[in-house]
Formats: sequence, structure tokens, C-alpha cells
Amino acid sequence: ERSGKSSTEKTFLDEKSSGHPSNAKSLDIIRKSLNTEAELERTRKSASFTQAPDLALLDGQLVSEEERAAGSVKFGMYANYLKMAGGWSFFLGHLGLSLVIQAGRDLGSLVLSAWTAEVEEDEDNVDNNYFLGIYGILIFIGIVAQFIKSYVTAVCTTNASRRIHERLMGAVFR
Repeated sequence: ERSGKSSTEKTFLDEKSSGHPSNAKSLDIIRKSLNTEAELERTRKSASFTQAPDLALLDGQLVSEEERAAGSVKFGMYANYLKMAGGWSFFLGHLGLSLVIQAGRDLGSLVLSAWTAEVEEDEDNVDNNYFLGIYGILIFIGIVAQFIKSYVTAVCTTNASRRIHERLMGAVFR
């Protein structure tokens, strides 16, 4: 044999090029773990590498049949996520900050409307600094509330995701 490979190695190489995609990897692992050509030949003849075993059918049942729900996400899942994010304090804080942000926008529009109406009535006697000051304060409050809401939401949802992941890993590896 000119290639320097035994007949068993040639058979393995032929098997690697066809069949199941995991054949090559499986055969390489076995080949490295076996010492003699006789062991290699015995293993090649006794093992089938074309299909992975169904672990659910093995003795001792390593895995169970997976459940899969279809349809919409149940309310309980959202409630659980909300609880993990911080519960009622997170919900009420998020709602409160959303209301402050929206109130700032609406009040800012009202200030602009009043300012415009004042200018249309008597352009010379309008205190622009007064309206500009009120509008600026409302915009500043809205920006601060939006920043706080975004920060709290990011922190709480990240913590919720971490807690859910820890529970999942705890369930898988217990």
C-alpha cells in the first residue's frame, strides 16, 4: 500500500466521506482513543455511526419528551417576568415616570399655545423669558424622567433576565 495507510484506515477514510455528517468527527475520536488496529477494526464493525441514538429510549431514560405550547403567551408568563423585574414597585414606578414624561410633553404644548396666543394679542408686551423659562423647565423635567425611566427599565429587565436564566440553569443542572 503506497499511501502508507492500512486497509482499516482506508475504510475509515471512505466512511468519512459519505453518510452522516458526524461520521468524520466520531471516527476521529474513536481512532485517537484506540491503540491497536485490531481494536479499531472491532469497533468499526460493531458500531454504526450513521444515526445518533434516541436518548429517550435508552435505559434509565436520560431525557423526557419535551412539551411545547402553541398559541399566545399566557398572562402568567408576563406576570412572572414583571415579578422578576421588581414587581409592583417596578410597574408603578414605570407607569409614574411614563405619566410624568407625557404630562411634560402636553404641558409644554399648552405653554407654547399660550405663548403664541399672547404674541398674537399684543406682540410688544409679551414676556418671552417667562414662557421660555416654563417651557425649558418642563422639557428638562421630561428629559430627566425619560433618563431615569430608561435606566431603571434597563437595570430591572437585565436583572429579571439574569434571575430567569439562573432558574433555568438550576433546573437543568440539578
